[in-house]
Amino acid sequence: MEDETFMMVDENGNEKEALVINVIEALGNEYVVYGIEEDNDNYGIYSSRLIKNPSGDFEIISIEDEEEKNKINAIVMDLLKEGN
Repeated sequence: MEDETFMMVDENGNEKEALVINVIEALGNEYVVYGIEEDNDNYGIYSSRLIKNPSGDFEIISIEDEEEKNKINAIVMDLLKEGN
């Protein structure tokens, strides 16, 4: 799924293109790390859970649990630091 894009709908209902940065395995799940251009080449970095639905297609699900979200954010920050 790396080097791919997909469409996301933001909290205001606007459709935006997201660029897949990486797919990681952590906490017994798969997560997609992606960037969305916010303004003039500035990107926000986000992560969501990646699951395979019964038909075999991948779905991107928001991380609702705060503890899980904090752990994944820490992992993503470590990965970003390693990349520099």
